[in-house]
Amino acid sequence: VAHNVEHRSAQENAAAAGGLLQRLLFRREARLLKAMEERLCSRARFVLTLAEEDRSALGVASDERSAALPLVTCAEAPVQNEPRRIDCDAALIGTWTWQPNRIGLDWFLKKVVPHLRPDFRVRIAGGVPSGLTSAHPGVEFVGRVPDAQTFVRS
Repeated sequence: VAHNVEHRSAQENAAAAGGLLQRLLFRREARLLKAMEERLCSRARFVLTLAEEDRSALGVASDERSAALPLVTCAEAPVQNEPRRIDCDAALIGTWTWQPNRIGLDWFLKKVVPHLRPDFRVRIAGGVPSGLTSAHPGVEFVGRVPDAQTFVRS
C-alpha cells in the first residue's frame, strides 16, 4: 500500500524551503525517493494507493497490478446518545511538526484565516511547534487531544 507519494512531498518541501541548503537537501531526497518508489513499484506483485492520482504519480496507473483503494467512512452516521456539543466551527488535527502538514497549516493560517469572520472558531489539535501563533481571535491551539474522533466531532 502506497500511503503517500513520498517524492512529491519532498518536492513540495523543496519548493517551500526557507534556505538554499534545505532546498537542495529536499531536492536530493525527492530524487532518491522517486528512484526508490519506481524500484519498489516495479518489483511489487500489486500496488494499492489511496487515490487514483497517486497511481499516476507512481507510474502505475495503466498497470493491471495496481488499484486505488479510496479512504471510506461508515455508511451510517454514528449514533449520538446525547446532544452533540459544538465547540468550534472548524477543527484541524495533525502532526504539525511534519513538514508537509506544517506547510499546509502555514498556508491555512496565512491565506484562509485572515478572511474568516472574527467570531469564527478554529481549534487546532496535535503536536504544535512552539512559536506557532495566529492573530485571529478565534484560532486556538489545543495541543494533543485524548480522542481524535471526539475532537473532530466537537
